[in-house]
Amino acid sequence: GDAIGVNVTSTGNTTGDNKKYVTTNGDGTFEAADNNNIIYFKDNKETTFSAYYPYSKFLTDGKMNWNMAEVLFASGATASKASPIVNFTDIEHRFKHCMSLVEFKIKPGQGVKYNNYKFNSLNMKGIFTSGKFDTRTGSVETAGDRATLTRVFNDVPFESEESFAYIMLPQSLESNKMDIEIYLLLNDSEVKYTTPITPSTNGQFEGGKKYTYNITVKNTGITIEKANIVPWENGDSSDLDADIAL
Repeated sequence: GDAIGVNVTSTGNTTGDNKKYVTTNGDGTFEAADNNNIIYFKDNKETTFSAYYPYSKFLTDGKMNWNMAEVLFASGATASKASPIVNFTDIEHRFKHCMSLVEFKIKPGQGVKYNNYKFNSLNMKGIFTSGKFDTRTGSVETAGDRATLTRVFNDVPFESEESFAYIMLPQSLESNKMDIEIYLLLNDSEVKYTTPITPSTNGQFEGGKKYTYNITVKNTGITIEKANIVPWENGDSSDLDADIAL
């Protein structure tokens, strides 16, 4: 039932703009959602395709408003009337993550462990929380002003390590850092811990990368181990069937 949006990106008689293709069996093979979305080959030229996930019907100049969800993009795959299957499977053309993934691994330390603390909320300050995704090129842009992304927790005990992950827009950070605030509850009294985080990738979160921060909360403050930055795993590879006009 998942759907991707497909575009023809090469010049020629074959055209297709934001056509909806769906995987019925969830096996990586996508077919047109209906007759209005079928891409027909109108000549014998090799045609180049791009695709993105998740599909959106509502675009402005080919751009989709971003809403804190992951976006995948694939491009450069080719097909023709003689060979009509588009394969987004090889390493150069398969779907790739466009957003950044930031994970916090937070554990209790001295003066906090065994004291019945609970998580109350976590703030990430000074980041862009809205933007646009270009469904034809895969580029991402921020929009609006910097803001605070808040995660509120309900009765989450802080007795061992807890992990929280957030999908974020790729972006440069103001003064190369992002302030985080961790709020804990002890006997209904709120305790605040604050620390700045500076990505080693030139002070910015890059698309397709996962940033992991190991944080120890102590009664005297917060300590952060060196960030672990790795490529984010690729999304599922997919085949696209493009029907030939008879």
